[in-house]
Amino acid sequence: TFSAVYAAGGGGTLATEMSKLPPTEAIFGALLGINPAKVILGLLPASAISSIPHSAIVTMTARTWFPTIFAPAFMKSLHIVFYAGAAIVFVGAIISIFREPLKKSRAEKVDKPSTIDNSELSDKAVKMKR
Repeated sequence: TFSAVYAAGGGGTLATEMSKLPPTEAIFGALLGINPAKVILGLLPASAISSIPHSAIVTMTARTWFPTIFAPAFMKSLHIVFYAGAAIVFVGAIISIFREPLKKSRAEKVDKPSTIDNSELSDKAVKMKR
């Protein structure tokens, strides 16, 4: 945004303040429709604002200026994240194809009928009561 502020005619004072803007604040502000340039201009002292040409202030506070300078960097990062995610999913799918099946779980073993004779069970039950 530093070069974009200079290109809009904002000068060094505003460019320095814009470069201090936290990226997270800029992202959420843009998604909520808040123009961080307006907020920063509101925080600057009147002497600093008076040194900025009026045409530059009008340009930077317009609805399209901040999204225009913000979108290319954001979209590039978003593409990288989606490509990395797709690659991870693809590798996971390939690994999943070649893995061995899971062994039977403990729950499946419990559901099988027992091969113990019922007479043995009654003898054990009697012994447990004593």
